[in-house]
Amino acid sequence: MEAQRSPFSINKVELLVAIGIVIAIGFGLRVALWNSYPVGYDFILRLPLSDFIKTGREEIFRIWVLPISIILALSSIFLVRGMTNQNIQYFSRLSHFALASPLILFSSITFLYFIGLCCFPFGLTLSFLSLVESNGSQKRRGSLFAILWNIVCVTIAWYYFEHLDYIFGD
Repeated sequence: MEAQRSPFSINKVELLVAIGIVIAIGFGLRVALWNSYPVGYDFILRLPLSDFIKTGREEIFRIWVLPISIILALSSIFLVRGMTNQNIQYFSRLSHFALASPLILFSSITFLYFIGLCCFPFGLTLSFLSLVESNGSQKRRGSLFAILWNIVCVTIAWYYFEHLDYIFGD
């Protein structure tokens, strides 16, 4: 039987992907926020944006870039582990994909706004499926961690969405 890798170890590929995700999120979030306009803005005359919107963009970026970058860096590590099917102690392949689901959640909220709310149950659903799949084995611990991780990420994503809605909502 092959030796299982510790869940706390990170190899070079995972580290490079996580660093790439953090850089991409920093630039992507800034571009997304600075190119976003309030809901319904396309249907009215192109009025100058208020100072509230301009400072709101900066506020959202300043507050949310660090937590979102950390969450998505960790999620990208889990995605790499799930795609390469590494033998990680306590984690199944499905639980790795469940742990990577914040990549979809935060991206959909940032770029799709209200439609992104449809992605809220995705990670929890994968987590519960991985719990069912583990069926009493040691992989159950990883599935329970995936449920906890997704509950935390959904909670943070909800506050992020509320902040976006406060600035850009109608």
